[in-house]
Amino acid sequence: MKKISLGVTYMYFILFLFLVLMILLVLAYSEPLNIKFIFNSTDADMHLAMVWLRDIKINAVIKELRPYVSVFVFDREVMSRFLKKRKGQGGTITALALHDTDVRISYGLNSFAATGLISAALGVLGSVGKIDHFEQIPEFLPADEYLKIDAATKLNIGKTVSNMILLKSKLRKRRKNMDQSNSVQSNLTENVDSLFRSLENFTQREGIIGKAVIQGDKTFLPVVSITVGYGGGNASMKGQAGVGMGANANTGTGALGLGAKLCTDGIIVVDKQDVSLLPMNSAAAVSLVDKIPQIISGMTQQKQANQQTQGQNQGQNFGGMQS
Repeated sequence: MKKISLGVTYMYFILFLFLVLMILLVLAYSEPLNIKFIFNSTDADMHLAMVWLRDIKINAVIKELRPYVSVFVFDREVMSRFLKKRKGQGGTITALALHDTDVRISYGLNSFAATGLISAALGVLGSVGKIDHFEQIPEFLPADEYLKIDAATKLNIGKTVSNMILLKSKLRKRRKNMDQSNSVQSNLTENVDSLFRSLENFTQREGIIGKAVIQGDKTFLPVVSITVGYGGGNASMKGQAGVGMGANANTGTGALGLGAKLCTDGIIVVDKQDVSLLPMNSAAAVSLVDKIPQIISGMTQQKQANQQTQGQNQGQNFGGMQS
């Protein structure tokens, strides 16, 4: 019986927590957080007060040039501490679901020009920003310069939390896409480096002076020039719409183009002790064509001489065997 009663109690407790969470969720969307901000440069006072459901209050003031926050529940302080500055929270402001925003600014400066410029800038800010009611009261040539800000607004907690979750999801996917794009760029760079290392090895070995062609007493060395051009880059494309929350995420692709041209600029001819260069321009090409019969004749004579030498060697070997 005790085990059954404990199980029933646990089930009721879970059900109670679920109901409480559901009630808080409904209240988060239906009951706004009332926010009031006051700043007075004359008294060096800056105060931020937030109230939710009348009995949950949050007060923020500046102490020792740092924001100090106190939380009260049913008029009892449950927490008070200095806030720590967090990095990477700049986009949180865009997630705030504010409405019924009322801003009143009064200021006085000793400069007509500065007062006029600030008045124009605040007018633009009041018309562009999400402010339902905006009022500014400038004072020209006051006894002492001052600035007073009195602002009030309402924050929908449920919508703000939802916007922050969506914003973090988008930032996470954007960071993932950036990592993928950087990976593609890194692979592209590695491929280009590998390609040009191979090209460098080729030019160092055979790219400037080609392989020697030996024919008899003559050695022919082609002189080669190499012209290389390349280009690389990447592009980002928006994802297809309607694919979850990351529909606007960017994806990256990389591309590489390469072209090379090899030209024979000339031929180095080594004939025993004589070395000559035949440049491969139009006149040199004609000269080389004129010398082709002579080269072929020399190659034929060398071949016949080699055959005669081989025949004599074979005859000597045969005579030695008979003796």
